[in-house]
Amino acid sequence: MPGPGFFARLGLFVIRDFFSPDVCAKLREEASLTAQRPTMVINITDGDRVDEQVRKSHKAKVARETELLVLERLMKIKSEVEKHFDVQLSSCEKPQFLVYREGDFFAAHLDSNDDPRAVEYMRERKISVVIFLNDSSDKAVPDSFSGGSLVFYELIDAPDWKKYAFPLDGEAGLLIAFPSKIFHEVTPVTCGERFTVVSWFSEAR
Repeated sequence: MPGPGFFARLGLFVIRDFFSPDVCAKLREEASLTAQRPTMVINITDGDRVDEQVRKSHKAKVARETELLVLERLMKIKSEVEKHFDVQLSSCEKPQFLVYREGDFFAAHLDSNDDPRAVEYMRERKISVVIFLNDSSDKAVPDSFSGGSLVFYELIDAPDWKKYAFPLDGEAGLLIAFPSKIFHEVTPVTCGERFTVVSWFSEAR
């Protein structure tokens, strides 16, 4: 399966060890204790809702100090992200701490929407960020998960490659950023729990 370097060569922004193993462990512990709320599917016509045919995972309610820690770290790399994607960015959305348990998934989707009826933050999203807090593994290993690949589509702009899927396995501390208009999905977790932090940079106006 392609590693982080492969995705960097295709134009995505990659930082390995963005969080240290100790920080990852601390964030996993806090998220595990507070991951009670099912995640929502954003819908421009009838409001946000739980739809486990499209998305099944849980959002953790972490301490404000934990949110600020992540936001501070993300804002420190904003200039690098801007340079990489040649775009001017402003703020970063409040990070979401997500837990995917066995059977959880997120069908292929976009993180942004240009429809004028869409909520403002969906229209403003420019760059999506995913930070893995634990490793994926083919075997049942403590603090790891199986399945749950982050899959990207349309990374190669050629007709024969347009719908080709490129799966990325999780790696504790790995940050990957990509344009919010890229189709992506999370395949079903088959074992363990998958911990990630996600956020979005908005384009400067």
